[in-house]
Amino acid sequence: MLRGIEGEAQRVLTRAGAAAYVASPYTGPPRALLLALKHGGQTAFAKQLGALLQAPLRAACMNARGPAPPLLVTAPSRASGVRRRGYRHVDLIVRAALRADRTGPRPLLVPRALRARRGRRSQLGLGAPDRLRNAELVAVRAAARGILRGREVVLVDDVVTTGATITAAGRALARAGACVVGVAAICAVDRADRRADPSVDRRADRRAPDGRSPRARSADSTGIRTEPP
Repeated sequence: MLRGIEGEAQRVLTRAGAAAYVASPYTGPPRALLLALKHGGQTAFAKQLGALLQAPLRAACMNARGPAPPLLVTAPSRASGVRRRGYRHVDLIVRAALRADRTGPRPLLVPRALRARRGRRSQLGLGAPDRLRNAELVAVRAAARGILRGREVVLVDDVVTTGATITAAGRALARAGACVVGVAAICAVDRADRRADPSVDRRADRRAPDGRSPRARSADSTGIRTEPP
C-alpha cells in the first residue's frame, strides 16, 4: 500500500513502465481535495495540495544533473476542461508548491508547454489499450520548443493511474529535445497490478553525504530518465 503523509514521497512503477514520485494513494482527503479543485471550483485547496506535492517534486528534481534547476512541465489538459474550469488545476498546485518551498533554488514552471491534440478525450472509463491510444494525442507547443530544447525537465501530474499519460508526455518532450529526469504527482491509484518500488526513499529531501543529488543512469522507452534502484 502507498502511504500518504505530508513531507514523504513514494516511488512507484506504473503498468506502462514509467516511474513516478507520489505523496499519497488516491483515497481519502487528497482525493477529495483534488476533486473539489478540479471539478468543484475550490481553488483555495491548491495550497494544501501544493504542500503534498513538495516532497515528490523534491525527489524528482534530485535526479537532475545540471547546475541549473530543472524546468517543470505539467501534463496536458483538454481545452474543453480548461474552459469549463477557468484554470489549469495542476498549474495552480505547482505554483502553490513552489511558493511554499524555501529550501533552495526553485525549478521554473513552463506553463502550457504540452497540449492535447485533436481527438483526445478524458481517460476516465477507458480500458488500458484505449488509454494508451488516447494518451498519445499530446504534443509540445511550438512556442515552448525553444525553451525546452536541451533542458532537464520534471513532468508533473495530479494522479498517476496506468502511466499512459506520463509515458506519452515523456516521449513528446524527448522528441522536442528535452531530457525528462523525473515525474512527480500528488496521488497514485493503488491497484493490484501496480508494483510499488521497494527502493523508495521516504525522506524525499535526503541527499548523499557529499551533498550531491543522485544521478540518473538509464533511460527507457518512455523518454523518462529514472534514477538507479
